Amino acid sequence: MPIYEYECSQCSLRFDKRKQVKDVDLDVLCPKCGGLGDRRLSVFASVGMTTTGENTLSATQAKTSGGCCGGGLCSN
Repeated sequence: MPIYEYECSQCSLRFDKRKQVKDVDLDVLCPKCGGLGDRRLSVFASVGMTTTGENTLSATQAKTSGGCCGGGLCSN
């Protein structure tokens, strides 16, 4: 079940809520004041392992020259 991030429209509290995908559009109430929670963009990172036990994040980084654009193509 995915975890969604919300921000209360009344008290600005940021909180997480686990919801089924089919329920994503249902209203969520703030646990602090009961105000309506507005869904926010969540940013997360994930690191996995290959069948050989190699860290996939490290394998990806080794193939590029680094940077946010994967190979130094930002200036092109």
